[in-house]
Amino acid sequence: MDLNLRKARKLESKIEKHLAAAQLKGTVDVRIKSTLADASEQVHQGSLKLTRDLEDLLSLNTVRFDIRNQIANANQGVGINALMTQREMLKAKSEVLTKLSSVELAPAEAQLGDLLEGKQKQLEKGGDSYGRLLVTVDVGVVGEAERKVINDEITETVKALEDIEDQLAQKNLGAKITLGADAVTLLKSQGLL
Repeated sequence: MDLNLRKARKLESKIEKHLAAAQLKGTVDVRIKSTLADASEQVHQGSLKLTRDLEDLLSLNTVRFDIRNQIANANQGVGINALMTQREMLKAKSEVLTKLSSVELAPAEAQLGDLLEGKQKQLEKGGDSYGRLLVTVDVGVVGEAERKVINDEITETVKALEDIEDQLAQKNLGAKITLGADAVTLLKSQGLL
């Protein structure tokens, strides 16, 4: 049975949840007034059921990791891993650029002169309204041209991220994994297919 990568991931997740929720019953209810032979048979049947259930769960676990391995191989084969790495790099780049997009703009030269002059007058009067004698002033260093370059770079990065997401979606639908007949039978018996 062939599955595209998106469906294979969903199936692998479904198996994982099934395994996590599975209960192995290591006891049986034996009637107090049962004969010894009947009680022994119930214990024996319970033991057989526990063994079958355990084997099924272990087989499901093997199928799950076979699916994961096939997904990993398909990801590598069709370039999904490289795209995912590129996507993460672009996300990190976007975060850095976004930090710069909100910094204070550098004042024009005339504004800088006025700001410095005003601060000098405050200093000569004995400080600001709180009496602080500040000898420095914070001034933005990013100009309008730099801000535009940063914003353009953010826009290009977002577009590149969208393109990568589209490529990933196409590759996830195009690439396939194959489940063997035994795996399909097991998954159907467990209600997972």
